[in-house]
Amino acid sequence: MSINMIKTEQKIIRTILYNFIIFLFFFFWFFHSSYDSVIGAILICFSIIILLLYSFIYNKKIDNNFSVKFIHLILILISIFFIIEVLFFYKTFLPAIFISYDSLIGIKLNPDILLFFFYLSLTILKLLPIRFFYKKLPNLIKEPQLDNYIGYFVEDFNKRKLIILILLLPMAAFVEELIFRSLLLTVIVNYLNWNLFTAILVISLIFGILHYSSSKNWVHFLSTLLSSIIYFFALIQLGLLYPWILHLTTNGLALLFFYQNNKKNPNSYVRN
Repeated sequence: MSINMIKTEQKIIRTILYNFIIFLFFFFWFFHSSYDSVIGAILICFSIIILLLYSFIYNKKIDNNFSVKFIHLILILISIFFIIEVLFFYKTFLPAIFISYDSLIGIKLNPDILLFFFYLSLTILKLLPIRFFYKKLPNLIKEPQLDNYIGYFVEDFNKRKLIILILLLPMAAFVEELIFRSLLLTVIVNYLNWNLFTAILVISLIFGILHYSSSKNWVHFLSTLLSSIIYFFALIQLGLLYPWILHLTTNGLALLFFYQNNKKNPNSYVRN
């Protein structure tokens, strides 16, 4: 593995850890707002601690970066603190947060399989012209236009990268949906009194710009902008679970056709 790929892998592992931190804070918030199963909360935290300890021991052998070790330790301490809180204080130790978790837009699910497949169809249709675009212009996607994460996964895919991908995609998609869709929309609409459609457009623009900053690719910006709007409507009408599935579908299919394109055009993703 090249030095660039090793650095990219380390960044991806840190991204997974950052998402774990965010997930734990949201889970803690969720527990204090509405969760009643103490045993379930403890089991989840013990599972996270075991995974983190394994990751800490494993990464200690291959990565001496202090920040990674520090993040691991912080995550372990948060999980331990959560278990102590659940065992000894049970929802009385922390003050109430100004937004109730149950009040977040999309937290309550409204399953509608036909409506879900409608949004899934829109998601896939949106990807088809992008696939055609990159298939006709395979050499267009080169650094800095190609997102480093995509480049890491489409080059020399193996079992290690598969495990990292399985950890990264669901967690990153869930955290993005929870923050960029549910939390931001709730705050802007319910607490700042913005118009719903204005809020959706502004947050989607921010979402697109953030993705553009990583890939320097305007097609990527337009794609994420459209995706965000689709996810928002799915969130409002169906609940958080469904835009998360759409997000996973988008990321998975995008990686798949980048990978297929790389197999047909091996020089398309060559990095310096």
